[in-house]
Amino acid sequence: MAAPAYSFLLFSQQGVSVPTTCFTVPAGETWVVRSIDCYVGAPLITSHLIFKQLDNSAAFLSFGVDATQSRSFTWTGRQVFEAGQSLVVDPTDHPWDVRVSGYHLSAPPS
Repeated sequence: MAAPAYSFLLFSQQGVSVPTTCFTVPAGETWVVRSIDCYVGAPLITSHLIFKQLDNSAAFLSFGVDATQSRSFTWTGRQVFEAGQSLVVDPTDHPWDVRVSGYHLSAPPS
């Protein structure tokens, strides 16, 4: 019988202002990012937020705002991270509030 999957908060931080590792998947697990929510409050200049995999710098998502705009963003999808892989959030020029949620799964038997 398959084990049930439960949603977990994988990362939450107010004011991410430098490239930050959200998580590194532990041995024997696979994590699936299902939802990302972000907020940026009225930057003085244009600002972007990029999500990428640490080991190969493959970006899969970015958000951007023009100067003086406060904005919220939500992304829903599926990005799989295997044991040892990490998710990095990389803001430019202004702090962002970030929440990432998803699933912890057991790695398939080899």
